[in-house]
Amino acid sequence: MVLIKKRYDFIKGNVKEFRQACLNYIAKIQIHGPILGMTEEEIAAEIARINKLLALMDARDQLEVQLKAAVKEVNVEKDDFVKYIRTRRDKVRENPACTEAMWIDLGFNTTYANEDSSNLVPELKASVEAEYPVLKCQKQSTDGWKVYSRINGSGQFQLLGVSTTGKYIDARPKADPEKSESREYYLFVSLSPQTPAQE
Repeated sequence: MVLIKKRYDFIKGNVKEFRQACLNYIAKIQIHGPILGMTEEEIAAEIARINKLLALMDARDQLEVQLKAAVKEVNVEKDDFVKYIRTRRDKVRENPACTEAMWIDLGFNTTYANEDSSNLVPELKASVEAEYPVLKCQKQSTDGWKVYSRINGSGQFQLLGVSTTGKYIDARPKADPEKSESREYYLFVSLSPQTPAQE
């Protein structure tokens, strides 16, 4: 067994405790500062520095909330648009006025190839970006994948969403911002029905 010394000082273990330590310091330094030989200017300078830090932390927290909302909105809108454009693509193809050149120019030049699904070997990678779990998995020849997750190993896996790209960002907020939590994921690959190749 190895004994590890753990030091408790002003640098607290989480944001809430750190804020409280800062506020406590502001209140107490005004009492003890003069006794310790600090001038009013020195005390004011320390308080101003702490207030600047707290203001920056508040601004960061606001940006994180905005980022979470933006990430979620982008993911939802992007998935909805991909579904829409696939339906739109089919309608354009059926339009008598649509030429092959127009079809290609719109970026709808789709090709099909037969592939045995048993040969698909997806490789899932996970990382953290801006404090959010990010899943990356090559689509290969699939339409994408459904993302399921559960938190802290409890309950059943719930469907989070469908990724039509090779990336999925889990922008859900933590149940308790001050505590760590574990998130488990599994994916179901989504395959389109067999489509005959175009002549």
